[in-house]
Amino acid sequence: MLVFFTFVILVALTVTNSKQPFFIAKKSREDWLLDGIGLFFQGIVIKNRLLTETKN
Repeated sequence: MLVFFTFVILVALTVTNSKQPFFIAKKSREDWLLDGIGLFFQGIVIKNRLLTETKN
């Protein structure tokens, strides 16, 4: 849970401290979709790895 909150805080700080306030809008929807899918699967891999490490 701590990792999730840290991620949200870092994203919020990145958006609010940006010199270009509309940099998010420059990405296409396809790019956002691919980034989201990649982060989703990375989250699954990390979660599974953490679960298997705690079992040992």
